[in-house]
Amino acid sequence: MRGAIALVFVLGLVLDAQAQEHGSMRGFGAAPCGQFSKHYKEDPSLADTIATSWALGFLSGFNYTTDTPYDLAGVDYDSAMAFLRQYCEQHPLKHYYDGVFELVKTLPRMKRPKN
Repeated sequence: MRGAIALVFVLGLVLDAQAQEHGSMRGFGAAPCGQFSKHYKEDPSLADTIATSWALGFLSGFNYTTDTPYDLAGVDYDSAMAFLRQYCEQHPLKHYYDGVFELVKTLPRMKRPKN
Protein backbone atom coordinates (compact mmCIF):
# COMPACT_ATOMS: atom_id res chain seq x y z
CA MET A 1 0.00 0.00 0.00
CA ARG A 2 2.83 2.37 0.86
CA GLY A 3 4.30 1.78 -2.60
CA ALA A 4 1.00 2.65 -4.29
CA ILE A 5 0.72 5.88 -2.32
CA ALA A 6 4.29 6.80 -3.25
CA LEU A 7 3.60 6.04 -6.91
CA VAL A 8 0.50 8.25 -6.91
CA PHE A 9 2.48 11.07 -5.29
CA VAL A 10 5.36 10.78 -7.78
CA LEU A 11 2.91 10.47 -10.66
CA GLY A 12 1.22 13.67 -9.52
CA LEU A 13 4.50 15.58 -9.40
CA VAL A 14 5.65 14.33 -12.80
CA LEU A 15 2.30 14.94 -14.46
CA ASP A 16 1.91 18.40 -12.96
CA ALA A 17 5.33 19.43 -14.24
CA GLN A 18 4.52 18.09 -17.71
CA ALA A 19 1.05 19.59 -17.72
CA GLN A 20 2.51 23.06 -17.28
CA GLU A 21 3.84 22.71 -20.82
CA HIS A 22 0.26 22.33 -22.07
CA GLY A 23 -1.81 25.26 -20.87
CA SER A 24 -5.01 23.86 -22.36
CA MET A 25 -4.58 20.37 -20.91
CA ARG A 26 -3.96 19.35 -17.30
CA GLY A 27 -3.61 16.10 -15.44
CA PHE A 28 -2.80 12.62 -16.65
CA GLY A 29 -3.77 13.31 -20.25
CA ALA A 30 -0.94 15.79 -20.69
CA ALA A 31 1.67 13.12 -19.92
CA PRO A 32 3.51 11.29 -22.70
CA CYS A 33 2.27 7.81 -23.52
CA GLY A 34 5.68 6.42 -22.64
CA GLN A 35 5.11 7.60 -19.07
CA PHE A 36 1.79 5.74 -18.92
CA SER A 37 3.40 2.58 -20.31
CA LYS A 38 6.16 2.78 -17.71
CA HIS A 39 3.70 3.23 -14.84
CA TYR A 40 1.52 0.44 -16.23
CA LYS A 41 4.44 -1.98 -16.08
CA GLU A 42 5.11 -0.97 -12.47
CA ASP A 43 1.51 -1.18 -11.23
CA PRO A 44 -1.09 -2.07 -13.89
CA SER A 45 -4.15 -1.67 -11.69
CA LEU A 46 -3.19 1.75 -10.36
CA ALA A 47 -2.12 3.06 -13.78
CA ASP A 48 -5.39 1.88 -15.34
CA THR A 49 -7.43 3.45 -12.54
CA ILE A 50 -5.75 6.84 -12.85
CA ALA A 51 -5.79 6.80 -16.65
CA THR A 52 -9.41 5.70 -16.86
CA SER A 53 -10.54 8.32 -14.37
CA TRP A 54 -8.88 11.05 -16.37
CA ALA A 55 -10.20 9.77 -19.72
CA LEU A 56 -13.79 9.39 -18.52
CA GLY A 57 -13.77 12.83 -16.91
CA PHE A 58 -12.33 14.36 -20.06
CA LEU A 59 -14.81 12.63 -22.36
CA SER A 60 -17.75 13.39 -20.09
CA GLY A 61 -16.79 17.07 -20.10
CA PHE A 62 -16.40 17.02 -23.86
CA ASN A 63 -19.78 15.32 -24.28
CA TYR A 64 -21.41 18.01 -22.18
CA THR A 65 -20.40 20.66 -24.73
CA THR A 66 -21.72 19.04 -27.90
CA ASP A 67 -25.13 18.27 -29.37
CA THR A 68 -23.93 14.88 -30.63
CA PRO A 69 -22.06 13.30 -27.72
CA TYR A 70 -20.09 10.08 -27.98
CA ASP A 71 -21.71 6.97 -26.52
CA LEU A 72 -19.29 6.18 -23.70
CA ALA A 73 -21.10 2.87 -23.21
CA GLY A 74 -20.13 2.00 -26.79
CA VAL A 75 -16.99 0.22 -25.57
CA ASP A 76 -16.40 -1.87 -22.49
CA TYR A 77 -13.77 -0.91 -19.92
CA ASP A 78 -11.32 -3.73 -20.70
CA SER A 79 -11.43 -3.06 -24.45
CA ALA A 80 -10.93 0.68 -23.96
CA MET A 81 -7.95 0.17 -21.67
CA ALA A 82 -6.43 -2.41 -24.04
CA PHE A 83 -6.82 0.11 -26.88
CA LEU A 84 -5.10 2.86 -24.88
CA ARG A 85 -2.29 0.59 -23.67
CA GLN A 86 -1.61 -0.54 -27.24
CA TYR A 87 -1.75 3.04 -28.52
CA CYS A 88 0.73 4.19 -25.90
CA GLU A 89 3.09 1.27 -26.52
CA GLN A 90 3.12 2.12 -30.24
CA HIS A 91 3.34 5.92 -29.73
CA PRO A 92 5.49 6.57 -26.63
CA LEU A 93 6.17 10.20 -27.56
CA LYS A 94 2.52 11.10 -28.13
CA HIS A 95 0.44 12.32 -25.22
CA TYR A 96 -2.10 10.17 -23.44
CA TYR A 97 -4.87 12.49 -24.65
CA ASP A 98 -3.90 11.65 -28.24
CA GLY A 99 -4.78 8.03 -27.49
CA VAL A 100 -8.06 9.09 -25.92
CA PHE A 101 -8.90 11.07 -29.08
CA GLU A 102 -8.15 7.99 -31.19
CA LEU A 103 -10.32 5.85 -28.92
CA VAL A 104 -13.25 8.25 -29.07
CA LYS A 105 -13.21 8.12 -32.88
CA THR A 106 -14.22 4.46 -32.58
CA LEU A 107 -17.33 5.23 -30.49
CA PRO A 108 -20.80 5.81 -31.90
CA ARG A 109 -22.35 9.27 -31.66
CA MET A 110 -25.68 9.92 -29.99
CA LYS A 111 -28.34 12.61 -30.31
CA ARG A 112 -28.83 14.63 -27.16
CA PRO A 113 -32.45 14.35 -26.00
CA LYS A 114 -34.44 17.54 -26.39
CA ASN A 115 -35.66 19.10 -23.18
